[in-house]
Amino acid sequence: MSKIRFHIFFTFFIILLLFTACSTKFEIINWKELSNFQGRVWSIAFSPTGRFFAVSSADKTLTVYDSKFSVLWQTNDYINEVSSIKFSPDEKFLAIPKYKSETDIGLVDLKNFKVYHVLSGHTDWVTCVDFSPDGELVASGSDDATIRIWKKIGQSYIFHQQLSNDGCGISNIQFTRDSNKIAVCGKNIVRIFIKNYDQFTLYQTIKLDARFVNGLSFSHDGKNLVLGTYQGKILVYTSNTKQYIFNKSLTGHKKMVHSIDFSPDGCYMATASWDGIIHFWKYHKSDFIFEHELKGHKMQIYDIDFHPKGEYIASGSEDKTVLIWKLKD
Repeated sequence: MSKIRFHIFFTFFIILLLFTACSTKFEIINWKELSNFQGRVWSIAFSPTGRFFAVSSADKTLTVYDSKFSVLWQTNDYINEVSSIKFSPDEKFLAIPKYKSETDIGLVDLKNFKVYHVLSGHTDWVTCVDFSPDGELVASGSDDATIRIWKKIGQSYIFHQQLSNDGCGISNIQFTRDSNKIAVCGKNIVRIFIKNYDQFTLYQTIKLDARFVNGLSFSHDGKNLVLGTYQGKILVYTSNTKQYIFNKSLTGHKKMVHSIDFSPDGCYMATASWDGIIHFWKYHKSDFIFEHELKGHKMQIYDIDFHPKGEYIASGSEDKTVLIWKLKD
């Protein structure tokens, strides 16, 4: 009899647990504000383990925080208005475009916060930079309409290859998670390059009926390339193994979608706009379903980044603040 009661109780407990889990609402809380900046916040980045958080602002200041968002290091020496900052996968370096010269990239050693290496070669503003997820390459885009690839040799990155964007300046750049493709965008053109042995070659060119594209992100599985346009539309291109073809358009933002990022588990996508709003989308079976709208900034948002453990999402804005949003499941 006691065994029967135990099984009934256990079954009831499991049903109650499942019901509670299924009815739990996904919450996002505006948790912390970082506001000691004298200019727009242009770029933000969490390091791969969440040990560091970096912010670049238009007052030519670069700030690095620890995991509790306390300032570890701050400098405005030799730094122009920085574009897209990125951490290396091994968490040894922070790449900062426009170091000393607007055409150079400085690699900051995170052990002593000194510039370890300078990557030179562009002839106009360096606008964006990205590390390949395998840590072997650095790619940078510039207003000189080229992409430069540096390869890791020992503890340094040596110039390896230059790719042409056919006269079009570059606003954003990203590797796929397998490090085998690079996507770049500028004006209304997106180009995808694929790795063949040790070199990248042009894989596909996408010309859009849009004034400008800046938001750019591959889904974790590499099946989708998501683009944000000046008009506020989010365009989803899906791979058929031979090329990326237009799949659907997501609407909701009223102004330029400037930044797009996927959550660490790949299940959510966040889009940030010049309308000052962040949209959350559920990504499931190559479909995107709108979930949440986050309001907190007073002006346009330039960049967003998920914490590597999915605990937070950070956003930087023209209103000179960084908002840290805590994700609760």
